Amino acid sequence: MTANRTSRLTTNIANISSGLILPVWDNDPGDGVMGDVVYMNGRLKYFDGTKWFWVGETKDIIPVTTGLLSWYDGSSWDSSNNRWSDRSGSGNNTSNTVGTVTVGTHSGGSGANKSFQFISGNTAAGVRISSPAWPSSGDYTFFHVTRYTGGTRGRIWQGTAGNWLSGHWSNGSGRFFHEGWLSSSGTNYFNDDWFITMDQNNFVRTNRGQHTFSSGGNYNPGGVAINSAGSGGCCNSSETSAWACAFAAVYNRKLSSAEYESVENYLYNKYFA
Repeated sequence: MTANRTSRLTTNIANISSGLILPVWDNDPGDGVMGDVVYMNGRLKYFDGTKWFWVGETKDIIPVTTGLLSWYDGSSWDSSNNRWSDRSGSGNNTSNTVGTVTVGTHSGGSGANKSFQFISGNTAAGVRISSPAWPSSGDYTFFHVTRYTGGTRGRIWQGTAGNWLSGHWSNGSGRFFHEGWLSSSGTNYFNDDWFITMDQNNFVRTNRGQHTFSSGGNYNPGGVAINSAGSGGCCNSSETSAWACAFAAVYNRKLSSAEYESVENYLYNKYFA
């Protein structure tokens, strides 16, 4: 059977004197409150405030949480509300979804060996990360695991103000412009493959330091978006892409080298190793 929230609470209270009877679910419960426990497919599952986990399951926890404003991955797409749900616990979900964003499963290839979920869309689709999910000014650190997926290859992550792009531009990958070029405008290190980006105001690196850039640009765009989900930036509607993104996380400060390396290693083990 499948119980709803009202009936399961009533059942628990009514039977507490003779033992706690847990609600039985045939499928994932969907919504939850921190501390909820259910019985499903012969096992116990609990809700930690953002996601359901099997009892005894190793939790997927990002290694640095100080200053973490928002955290998204392929498993946290909320199709009911058409947005990317924040896994940080702060409720800083994405906004202004445009077009059709879908969830897919990667099973190897294109530079990444692991099986994982991701979100994707065509040139008309995108999401926005803006305040409070992104610091409106000052320092930031932005991680993402992203790739081109189609014949139109402009920007993927771009600023909602100024001229800022991270990772992709004009048919090339590993390109970064923060009101000035950090990388060369002609780099194309990864073609259509997945890769890890660590992006700060005036310093970026890809694939755990395989390529690093630290001069030529220094800017916080106050928010970022994919395709025309943004507004106010240089080229939100004119330099679009067919895209996929498996992970994004934003901090309100510049992480130290030890900190960003620990997050990069987490991403490498989750998606690539």
